[in-house]
Amino acid sequence: MYELLPLEEGQGPGIPLILSAWAYCHPYEKRDRFYAHLECARDLRVEEEVLTYLGQLDDNDWFSFTPDEVFETDLSVNSS
Repeated sequence: MYELLPLEEGQGPGIPLILSAWAYCHPYEKRDRFYAHLECARDLRVEEEVLTYLGQLDDNDWFSFTPDEVFETDLSVNSS
């Protein structure tokens, strides 16, 4: 999805939280970054392309969590 955003260097909400950053981020941070990318797509007028791409994803491609899982998230790795 991020690659669909026609961003110039230094523009945009930041890169996706992937690879090692994924393990160190709280579920709310992941959600907020995703929303920021959606807002950026709207602002850059590519929301239709992004929504088409997202509509083609399988359920298994999505990250999801319950409120209980939010409080069970072990973020102790951040303290080092």
